Amino acid sequence: MELDPGLLNDDRLGRALDAIAPHLDEITGSIAAQAICEFGIDTATLHWDMTSMSLTGAFDPEDQDPDYPKVAYGHPKDRRVDLKQIQAGLGVSADGAVPLLATAVSGQTGEITQLPWVLFCLFLSVAKGRVRHRE
Repeated sequence: MELDPGLLNDDRLGRALDAIAPHLDEITGSIAAQAICEFGIDTATLHWDMTSMSLTGAFDPEDQDPDYPKVAYGHPKDRRVDLKQIQAGLGVSADGAVPLLATAVSGQTGEITQLPWVLFCLFLSVAKGRVRHRE
């Protein structure tokens, strides 16, 4: 199969990412569920970590999509309060650090407020049968 290299560019990648963005939780959740079942990953213990990523440049709040986390000033761990940020959280299994839950969070959101959301997402995963722990 021959593919014109000119078709592989940042615009095409951007459109592809835009197309899957509304389905990202479903995609990653099903991949995690498949990995849990296929490899017998123990989900009894989950390690959760949040990190902030500082950004430079202009990010007009009015131009940001309200359905996604906002780039905003916050309280980053590197103490660079002069830079806007976005935050990311990752939950991994204790037996091999397999990523099971990931999220992006608005820059101004406090880390402590994320724990109820993480527990809710885990509850939903268990309720949907995606996550089971081994007896």
